Amino acid sequence: MGKSKGLTVLFEWDGTKATYRSTESGPDIVDNEIAINGVASFILPAEKNILNSSLITAGESSSADSYTNSYAQAGGTASTAAEGLVFIAVFRTAATFQTTNNLTIKASVTVSDAGGNLKFLGTRFFHVNQSVDVKPATWKQVKDQFKDF
Repeated sequence: MGKSKGLTVLFEWDGTKATYRSTESGPDIVDNEIAINGVASFILPAEKNILNSSLITAGESSSADSYTNSYAQAGGTASTAAEGLVFIAVFRTAATFQTTNNLTIKASVTVSDAGGNLKFLGTRFFHVNQSVDVKPATWKQVKDQFKDF
């Protein structure tokens, strides 16, 4: 399958430890300032999804511990891109989440062509607090870690 016309994303996690932020997530990154760990000075550059076109959605399903949605091009030429943005998913840890807790977010992606043929691209796991602790820090503390570079 060399020409993609659609994709499906599936995210799964422990809903008692984090919530999916639908208003900040999606197949495109909008040029916007966001706050991460209380620091509100991160600006993500705008980026279109790997299909590089307007999308229609079908099959969205969201619960406390999973999110899935399918996207298809709304016209245009099928994508032949070998790499690029598929989806940006934003989560917020629960107020009770501590550095001693861990969280794994499972992300799976499937692409499809114009004929409806599917290709499962695989599953990746994103871990919070399993190899590096999330620690509260001021912006000065973060900058000071890299002052020698």
